[in-house]
Amino acid sequence: MRAAVRIGKVRLKNGPVVVRLPTTAERDRKEVERKVKNVLDAHDSAIAGMAIVVWADDGTSTADLRCWRGSVTRMQAPEFVKNRLMAEKILDWMRMEF
Repeated sequence: MRAAVRIGKVRLKNGPVVVRLPTTAERDRKEVERKVKNVLDAHDSAIAGMAIVVWADDGTSTADLRCWRGSVTRMQAPEFVKNRLMAEKILDWMRMEF
């Protein structure tokens, strides 16, 4: 015999309700392509470098890094990318709080 499930108070966070649909390889690829296009569009033609990492459910990954010119060298790029991604994530977390 199972015990009844008791649910206490439930608070919904402010903000949009997100419903995640089952993913497909085609849908995932289109989402990545859209995100990459948005990033490129934000920089017009003034691109001095780039980094991208893509990974799969099984843990396999592919990465590419290019530095053509500018203040970030190939040696500095991995740390720069790490810090830039963390800064973006912190901004996302802050937006969620308000």
